Amino acid sequence: MQLRKALPHQNSNGRHRSCGILALLTSSLLLAAGAAVARPDCDDWPSRGFFRQATAADVARCLSQGADPKARVQLGLGPGYTPLHWAAAFSETPAVVKVLLDAGANPSAKTKEGKLPVELVPDDSPLRGTDVYWRLNEGRYR
Repeated sequence: MQLRKALPHQNSNGRHRSCGILALLTSSLLLAAGAAVARPDCDDWPSRGFFRQATAADVARCLSQGADPKARVQLGLGPGYTPLHWAAAFSETPAVVKVLLDAGANPSAKTKEGKLPVELVPDDSPLRGTDVYWRLNEGRYR
């Protein structure tokens, strides 16, 4: 019976508890061995998918390759988001938004529905309360 307790067992999702640790160890070993980490492609600029995974370095790289910090997405009936709107809504990294603001992104730009980037920041976002958030908030008064 003690052997059974020592073996990994299933959690409420039917998965073995040790799988998360195993995945973490495996990915750590791959990275240590020099495996490449997939980074967001600048061809996806600007999009929700890009800003969900982008780091500040990814944004800076794309800007240095000519990405427009003021570009608008006007696909069909799309929302008319700028990169700053996408980052405010989907990035969990204040540094990503800071890079865009430093590159000249407009915090006063409105979507087709009249939304400012600061109005798209989720309530539980790590951006809330940071200096970057307050820089976004200044867009309300311009």
